[in-house]
Amino acid sequence: FIMVGKQIEYLCCFLNSKLFRFCFIDNFPELQGGTRELRKIFVEKIPVKQVNDKINNQFKVLLHICVNLKKTKGKFIHLFVQIIEGLLFDLYFEEEMHSKDLSIMEYVEEDLANTKLQKVYNQMKEKDYLQLADELYKTWTDPFNEVRNRLKLFATRSPKLLAQILKTE
Repeated sequence: FIMVGKQIEYLCCFLNSKLFRFCFIDNFPELQGGTRELRKIFVEKIPVKQVNDKINNQFKVLLHICVNLKKTKGKFIHLFVQIIEGLLFDLYFEEEMHSKDLSIMEYVEEDLANTKLQKVYNQMKEKDYLQLADELYKTWTDPFNEVRNRLKLFATRSPKLLAQILKTE
């Protein structure tokens, strides 16, 4: 089946996340080679949170960065995947993330807004996303960056929930 909708980037991130695999993978029949059958009848039963355009835009930018890094065999794609996972945790475990001071959504939004690349994300080319990836990588690996520091605390501050999800392959 073909998925269509307004927040397709968010949905793509969700369906490819560790959170999705941890919570829902057993809902899909296993095929040969360890793959799963993703049929409409199974997907329709998954409780997917709705997001607004502002939140979807964060997923959109990060997804396009990951796609473009994958094309060029980008070495630091894992950081952007971790941030996508963190944003999903913010949406699905809001109370856990806030009570343990782990929420990253507002910091990711702020860091994206502070990038030098001021183009409209819809009009960006591959090289623009790679340039943005470089800039954000520098930001998110800075020892004083709040996103970086909170990502590092996920497993230790939430051993019963986030640590278990993060172990998922």
